[in-house]
Amino acid sequence: MATVNNGQQVLSYDYRDRGLAEVFNKINYKLHLPGIYSGGELSKASETTVNITPFVCVYNENVAKIAVRIETIENALVENVDSTNCWIVGRFTWLNTEDNYMEFLAIEFSNILSTDLIFGCAEFDGSTLLETFDYTRKSWEGSHYYNLHNSTPFKVVADEPYSNSVIVQTGGPYFFNGRWIELTVDTTSPEVDFPISEFGRTDAVVIDSLDSSVKIIKGSISSTQIPEVDTQYLVVGLINLPADELSIVKGNYIEYIHPSKSLTSYDSALSLLEKAKTVDGSGSGIVAQYLGSYDKDFYKSKVNEAVAYNFTILPQSTSIQRLNCGVYFNNNFYMYSYESTSGVRSINSGDTWSTVSIGYSFSSSETNGSIIVANKATSGTYYYTSTNGTTFTQRTSPWQFSIGIYITNNRFFSFTNGDTRVYTSTNGTSWSYTDVPYTTTPNFRDIAYGNGTYVLVSVQSRHVHTSTDAITWVQRTNALPSTPGWQYNIEFGNGVFIITCINDFLEYFISSDGITWQTKYFPTPIQYIKFYSGFFLAVYNTVSYISSDAINWKSINHVSVILGTQASMVVGAGQIIIPRGPSGTDIWKTSLRFLT
Repeated sequence: MATVNNGQQVLSYDYRDRGLAEVFNKINYKLHLPGIYSGGELSKASETTVNITPFVCVYNENVAKIAVRIETIENALVENVDSTNCWIVGRFTWLNTEDNYMEFLAIEFSNILSTDLIFGCAEFDGSTLLETFDYTRKSWEGSHYYNLHNSTPFKVVADEPYSNSVIVQTGGPYFFNGRWIELTVDTTSPEVDFPISEFGRTDAVVIDSLDSSVKIIKGSISSTQIPEVDTQYLVVGLINLPADELSIVKGNYIEYIHPSKSLTSYDSALSLLEKAKTVDGSGSGIVAQYLGSYDKDFYKSKVNEAVAYNFTILPQSTSIQRLNCGVYFNNNFYMYSYESTSGVRSINSGDTWSTVSIGYSFSSSETNGSIIVANKATSGTYYYTSTNGTTFTQRTSPWQFSIGIYITNNRFFSFTNGDTRVYTSTNGTSWSYTDVPYTTTPNFRDIAYGNGTYVLVSVQSRHVHTSTDAITWVQRTNALPSTPGWQYNIEFGNGVFIITCINDFLEYFISSDGITWQTKYFPTPIQYIKFYSGFFLAVYNTVSYISSDAINWKSINHVSVILGTQASMVVGAGQIIIPRGPSGTDIWKTSLRFLT
């Protein structure tokens, strides 16, 4: 307690002050927002009079520095209303007298004082007073526009008794991201997905701006990270579910979020995709670089996520049998046959195909963007190169009976069954080889590069070989946890190597360094895998799978895709092309395109 008046303080009430109304009203000055809190609607009483319905307001009188609460319990009548004096206001001046009330006036706009409370403006047709009024300048108190003075909007509460749903109470209307949102009755949410894993989970309670329905956006099953929410939804609460919760949402799990905290949110993958599809129907109409330099990679990944999770595989008919391999070269797709010396070409991202004469049949082909290198597994004497996709030069090969041509890290590779040599070329025409150390004779089948390391895999062997320069190799004995199935391939993407098997094997292996491997399992067998535009696509018959981390897979149902053991997926122009393989003339293409 201080005995010195520092700053000339004025206390209401001070010790021994009389309880005067003036002093009492000083307490509320600038503590309560001035304005109309409720009521105060206007109605036509006659051609020159207007009624003001009962209202409650707070009036700040800045001279006396007091705030007065004024309430009417009957209609107030305003006279002398005409097309000039059409603004209906309330005006008050504090006087230390008993009979002192608010005055209601009809005045010109230019005569309105800064302290007047505006109820509205009467509207006229010529000199005739209409039944409608303009309330755009009505002096509502500040919180009126936030719906704070009546109740908490869209408050999320637990069900009573506790259940697997929550209740979102009434609220709105709010104009959110271009749409009106309103709940006129307390609304029960959809059921929350149980049980909860050992990691816990955070779900978002949202209101869909399309129809004002309540939804639950499920969070990650392996963390409590808040889920991504699209601009379509207004987030009104979070449900912080603890580890191992089995069936109910308790009140202390709920975190309420007021609508004023939802400024906006970025477009989700699906939202961006739908906007892209409005351009040309397929999603290829947006060029990533035009999305803005700051966020282009982010939006590109989001669109590609939507493409990856929302495409089908469409058949494209050709006249060439047993199309088995191909390349994307000089903005065209070329597909080559194992049987025919003709192939097919598409100049429009795989939508239509024309037959082209090749002169040779191939079982594998790859390109570095400057040259195409191809071969046929049964022809051990020659391999073939082309700089236009259709005219090939026959070249004598340094190997015998190569099983295929491979490319990774812009370097060509080839292997021979039962041979310990790895053949490599940087230009497709000049080749060298390296002898690879081994304990059992390898049958090399595929190679991938990532994280500064080449990884070489063999058929039905737990051994893998690694190298940092494709020259000096190290055998990683029994690196794979189990003996894999027959003829498999390896891909690298998003920091992960993945080795897959065929012939009805569910298991596959993943590694970040090519040395230490883990076993994982597909829901059903897969035939071939490809990494493109941030996602792994694993294809097999009528179901395929998409994943960004090679662990969590989303199934894609589609018409039957028949792949041969040497069939491959060809990527380019945001498109994935799949030759049918051992029989038939079909080519399969994805129905949506990735941003590249």
